[in-house]
Amino acid sequence: MQAPWQVYPRPEMRRDSFFSLNGEWELAFSEKREIPEEFPMSILVPFPPESSLSGITEKRRKNELLFYRRTFRLPEGFHKKKTLLHFGAVDQVVTVVLNGSPIATHEGGYLPFSVDVTPYLEEENTLVLAVTDTLDHDYPYGKQREKRGGMWYTPVSGIWQSVWMESYPEGGIYDVRAMGDDKSVTISARSDAEELTLIYLDGDTEKTVRFQGSVTLTPESQRLWSPETPNLYEFTVKTETDEAHSYFTLRKLEAKRVGTHTRFHLNGKPYFLHGVLDQGYFRDGIYLPSDPKEYERDVLRTKALGFNMTRKHIKVEPSLFYEACDRLGLIVCQDAVNNGAYSFFWHTALPTVGMKRFPNFLHRKSKRAKEIFLSHAKETLDRVSRFPSVLLFTIFNEGWGQKDEKIAYDFLKREHPEMLFDTASGWFRTKSTDMRSDHVYFKRVKPYYEKETMPILLSEFGGYSLPLAGHIFIEGKNYGYTLCKDEAELEARVLRLYREEIVPAVRAGLGGAVYTQICDVEDETNGFYTYDRELCKIDAAKFAKIINELNAAMEE
Repeated sequence: MQAPWQVYPRPEMRRDSFFSLNGEWELAFSEKREIPEEFPMSILVPFPPESSLSGITEKRRKNELLFYRRTFRLPEGFHKKKTLLHFGAVDQVVTVVLNGSPIATHEGGYLPFSVDVTPYLEEENTLVLAVTDTLDHDYPYGKQREKRGGMWYTPVSGIWQSVWMESYPEGGIYDVRAMGDDKSVTISARSDAEELTLIYLDGDTEKTVRFQGSVTLTPESQRLWSPETPNLYEFTVKTETDEAHSYFTLRKLEAKRVGTHTRFHLNGKPYFLHGVLDQGYFRDGIYLPSDPKEYERDVLRTKALGFNMTRKHIKVEPSLFYEACDRLGLIVCQDAVNNGAYSFFWHTALPTVGMKRFPNFLHRKSKRAKEIFLSHAKETLDRVSRFPSVLLFTIFNEGWGQKDEKIAYDFLKREHPEMLFDTASGWFRTKSTDMRSDHVYFKRVKPYYEKETMPILLSEFGGYSLPLAGHIFIEGKNYGYTLCKDEAELEARVLRLYREEIVPAVRAGLGGAVYTQICDVEDETNGFYTYDRELCKIDAAKFAKIINELNAAMEE
């Protein structure tokens, strides 16, 4: 089998050292915790075993562990002062064993982690992973469910992002981070060198700055980033023995009161967040596309419809997705991944028909689950805030796992004051938030926003459904909110929805709207594109002009 995903997986900090462990691994399922003697299957990493791209399409039983095994030799000269083993994501709890020594355990299936393997390396190495995934709801689990169907999707297990290694010399650079606004940016670097050198292009002038720890830059060229002009400043951080390449932008999203409305402002100017829901599922790889360039294509598909924002819904993506948003120009509203119990009746059905007060008994959540959620949400924010396109963050979605909203908001806002937070997306409102957030399905969007002192985000609406023969996940299975008979009806309904409901709401103060959704996902056929991404169900060029009407409504 040809090794997939042979691409540097961390574009926000590129170094020359890269050794991919993607490709063919041995795999075994076992109910025992001991490493098995036999590994009867081969799997193609980084695709989860439930996916067709893995080569096995194997679903583990709930009490089974997944055991992965791979032998390797490092390239000549690779082992310098330090060697790290990186995992993009492994779902849900994994123990890493190298050459017979357990060296690390990681909990949570959506975030990357690294292990210093220097003391354990030999000339020939055997790497074994023992993975437990019971869909424990104390951990973030998103839209995965054992019995998939409707708005719940096929669960994934084990490795579902790249596995790779890199080595560092004496004076190596271990981390580079750029954080700023529309005027300046602070570059920080972690290294065991005493002094670092930063080189960047300011207009046509190459500038060099020596620093220790961090340095703040105020470029004279002031090329602002936006979806319309996604300007990036490339830079390099060097020591005497190492270098790392990255980029920064100048941009700022804030809420400001102008006249009778509080609106979102990008780089000081009123800006309508014309968004679409993106759940990040793929027909052949489930959580991962076959080709890493598919992230770039998805961003271009989104922009082709005129959208300037995507809501990354209850899933954290590989770095390549966010880098594509930075480079091509697409604002990201990142959701925290939900944990805790979910009830369709209490969390969706009753609020849809008008019950907006959160019942006290739904607030039940164990101490362990609360601690895991906050820790995971912070780690998610620490990671995605590296990417300048990520400007908004959803904490709770439709009451699912919602608990101690003020504690969560205050904690995350203190850690990331630059981020705008949608604390309770959907139904159950809270004062501890940076915006009012509504979901509207099955009824009209009413433009009654004059008394609001916060910006208003219609964070979900639409969901019109159109299954297209030959592009359906399972024939005969269909889930959506309003079924259309053909492309003409879908296009007419969507255009009417925007022109008769969203545009008047914008005049009344609506600051942003997120349509459900960009692509079909399994049984859900409410996407603009089919699940295989082969067809767009409406005239993209015609719909893209809607943004002109939305912007005009803001100026009235």
